[in-house]
Amino acid sequence: MDAKKILEVTALYRARFEVEGIPARRMDLDQFFSSKAQMLEHAHHLLGGIEEYLKDPGKQGKANRHLASVQVLLWVARWYTLQELMSHSRPDQEPQGLTTEESVIALKAAAKVWRELELPTWPVRGHLDGRFKTFEGGVPEVLELAADRLSATSTKRQEV
Repeated sequence: MDAKKILEVTALYRARFEVEGIPARRMDLDQFFSSKAQMLEHAHHLLGGIEEYLKDPGKQGKANRHLASVQVLLWVARWYTLQELMSHSRPDQEPQGLTTEESVIALKAAAKVWRELELPTWPVRGHLDGRFKTFEGGVPEVLELAADRLSATSTKRQEV
């Protein structure tokens, strides 16, 4: 994988860590993981090292190994299947828009930013389950609802 692709993959993972509220925290290297949260925190921490290693062309191999470690932790944590992780690492093809997962992450991130910036919000009306109604809450809640619906739809397709 080239440096550009590695940075794209780390950006995808960093966005999800941030949306999920997982801090970057290095674990004690003399200990075992004591929880899934600790494993994810360490995986988030490793992303910074990947970006640093890529600044030195002689350390791209080390960046690749760290990325592989992150991907194993994400698989063990059940965030991604092996197939999904392999697809993240494949060379880009013709742009085809966001994947479902990227769309869900973007919607959740937009809702989080909306709240953090304390942007004005207003009641939202729209179609839900074929009915026109006013949603509870405002824009951030609608963004999260859209992310949840998109994620649920994707999960149902995978089960079939």
